[in-house]
Amino acid sequence: MNKRCDNLCKACPFEAAFSEAACKAQNYGCLPTASDIVSAYRNDNVTISCHDNDKLPCRGLVRYLNEIKERLDFKKAPVYGYSVWHQNGLPKRAEED
Repeated sequence: MNKRCDNLCKACPFEAAFSEAACKAQNYGCLPTASDIVSAYRNDNVTISCHDNDKLPCRGLVRYLNEIKERLDFKKAPVYGYSVWHQNGLPKRAEED
């Protein structure tokens, strides 16, 4: 197994280049892309959950942010659960007046 996959979901979008399950999930449109997840965190102030557990942030996002020395801030971006985003899509930050 690729070392990058350790402790990540088999279909984690951050593993799309390393895992057949992740590639399939991306091709079926089941999961947002890694870029969508990073954008939701930085621009829309939400942390997308792991699709295996609504209460945990996407472990691929956490690993990515650690790699670039950026700290995950739950006060800024609370976890947005898979059961919600899977049905309603990724959230968008409300426009400021």
